[in-house]
Amino acid sequence: IHNGLDIAEFEKNANKKCELKLAADKIKVAMLGGINPWKKQKEFIEVANKLQKKRKDIIFYVVGGIVVESYYRELRKIVNDSEYSMNIIFTGQLQNTAAFLKKIDIMLHTMPYESFGRVFIEAMAAKIPVITFNSGGAKDIVKHNETGLLVEPRNIDGMAKAVLSM
Repeated sequence: IHNGLDIAEFEKNANKKCELKLAADKIKVAMLGGINPWKKQKEFIEVANKLQKKRKDIIFYVVGGIVVESYYRELRKIVNDSEYSMNIIFTGQLQNTAAFLKKIDIMLHTMPYESFGRVFIEAMAAKIPVITFNSGGAKDIVKHNETGLLVEPRNIDGMAKAVLSM
């Protein structure tokens, strides 16, 4: 199956050591995807900055290799210019996303029109909730109030509220 997930292989990888040392004392929220404007990491950072004003116990991970260097520099500038730069971490590409997913608390995906979204089924395989927009492939994969929360497309405030409700 194109973009399918081998659960046995995923579990084997999930039980390996995570290549990153993650904050043990904070709620861990992550977005996975190549750093590219159409993946909408800027919106993820907007949500992170809104939440940091209310909660100091959340750390945000932007996971993925750099696809568009100028966009990456723009994102870094936004983060560096914010007062919350210590709690928004760019990890780069991970070799074992399964082990990483097992260690986080929430998958936050701010791309409004993901066609399939393998990352959704990977998060569910790791037994972590997904917060994403009620559009594209997400609305067919994520079951609202069961495997995660669906928010109306492009509603950044709604995304922040959904994270707080988790």
